[in-house]
Order: sequence, then structure tokens, then C-alpha cells
Amino acid sequence: MGNTKKLIFITIILLFSTSQLALAGFLDKLNQASAKLNQMSQQMDQKTQQMQQAQQMQQQAQQAQGASKNFELTKTDNPIKGTWGGQVTCAGPNSATCANGLDDYANCMHQTKGYYYRLVAEVLENKLKNNNLSDEERKNLEADIVSVKAAIETGNVVDPDPQNPQRWFKKLTKEDQKSINGTNGKYMKEVHDDCEARFGGMARYSSKH
Repeated sequence: MGNTKKLIFITIILLFSTSQLALAGFLDKLNQASAKLNQMSQQMDQKTQQMQQAQQMQQQAQQAQGASKNFELTKTDNPIKGTWGGQVTCAGPNSATCANGLDDYANCMHQTKGYYYRLVAEVLENKLKNNNLSDEERKNLEADIVSVKAAIETGNVVDPDPQNPQRWFKKLTKEDQKSINGTNGKYMKEVHDDCEARFGGMARYSSKH
């Protein structure tokens, strides 16, 4: 009877040891698989970052072409000019799988983006030269200029003082408004006509490409 108990005890010990070894082997494989997944995830993140960096570089390169062949800014006698866009739909020739035929046109028309607010900012900045402004008036005017300049990209002026909406606009005289609207309209037409002549707009790509 004593030998039987010993055998049972030894058998239990052996089974326990075997199960421990099996569990250790399983955990080791699980750790290896987890490490591989982490490595794959890191590689995917790196590739995503590389793709984003490549796209940014491509956009910057296209913006830099504003002074190169056929990508110069629209000729105008306006002292204030817009900027060339950086739209890059995809790399390669325009095709069914890479519909980038309108990139040049869109980047050309980007010159008109926020142009009205460029003109307003210029007028407001000139008003800062008035030595008769009080400290508060100067502070408010500077805040308005910052908001107007931000609207060049956003298309919307965020009033620094919600209690005084469109404070920036109230600072413009009738003569200011007339000059700004006239210059803005003239520049819009110049850019539109120039971009249409160089890149053809929608009609250029509607049937040939």
C-alpha cells in the first residue's frame, strides 16, 4: 500500500512538471507571436510615416514650382499677391487610376484663396501707423489684424471680442471698402482668366483624359 501511494505521488509530480513545461512552452510561443505582431505594427507605422513625409515633400516641391516653368504666379499690377497651392492628388500622369489632371488648375486658383482678407489686413496694418491711436485702440486693432490674417486660410474671421462682432469691418471706411472690393474683383478675374488659359479648367479634362 505504501508503494502504491509513492507511485501515485510520483505520477502526480511528473504530470505537474509536464504541464508546467507545456505551459512554459506555450507562453514562450505566445511571447514570440506578440513580439512579431509588435514588430509588424512598428514597420507599418514607419511605412505610414514615410508615405506621409513623401507626400508632404511632394506638396512642398509643387509649391516651390511657383517660380518655375508654367507655374509662375499670375501677372498683376496689384502689390499684394496670393500663393500657389500644394494639391497633389497622386504621383504620376493623369489617368483613370490617378485622376490628378486638375491639380495644376486648382493650385493656380489657390492664389485667390483668402485674397480679400489679405487686402483687409494690409489696410488695417496701415491704420496702425496712426500715431493718434490710444493704447486700447492699438491693442484692439492688432488683435483684429491677427484674426483677419488667420481668415486667409480659414475663410472666416473669429472676432477677438464676441461682444463687438465684426469690429475689424467697422474700422474700414467706405473708401477702404470700395478700394478693397475693386482690387479683389480685378485680381479674381485676372487669376481665373490666367488659370483657364494655362490649365484649361474642367473642360480640358472632361473628354480627352
